[in-house]
Amino acid sequence: MSAIDLVRRAYADYGAAGPLQANPRWWHESLELDEGSAFPDGTVVRGRAAVARRLQDRHAISGGTALRVIALTDLGGGQVLAHLRMQARGRASGLVMPFDWWHVLTVRDDQIVRVRDFADRDSAVAAVAGP
Repeated sequence: MSAIDLVRRAYADYGAAGPLQANPRWWHESLELDEGSAFPDGTVVRGRAAVARRLQDRHAISGGTALRVIALTDLGGGQVLAHLRMQARGRASGLVMPFDWWHVLTVRDDQIVRVRDFADRDSAVAAVAGP
């Protein structure tokens, strides 16, 4: 299976089951999530279970629902750029607003081994391109 097909299936599973129940078939046991500066409290989380908990916490904080994949781009070398949109609900206002961000995912041996968060597409592409 190609990296882009695997990522597409992983997001579909994630959207249907949520981070705590998402199929470990897609996520490597030593999965790394690098939030970079995409989120104010961005950190690096290691391990499939720890990443699932972190993502669950992010959903709870944002009131996030309805994760949608806007676009997937094969960057080669097992890397995929994902443009994502989540509907976030304001705690006080109840207002629902779209929140876009980007992932660069690294696929190895038919599993996602690394996910890097970015606030915009240009930053994500520049990180992959290097200096």
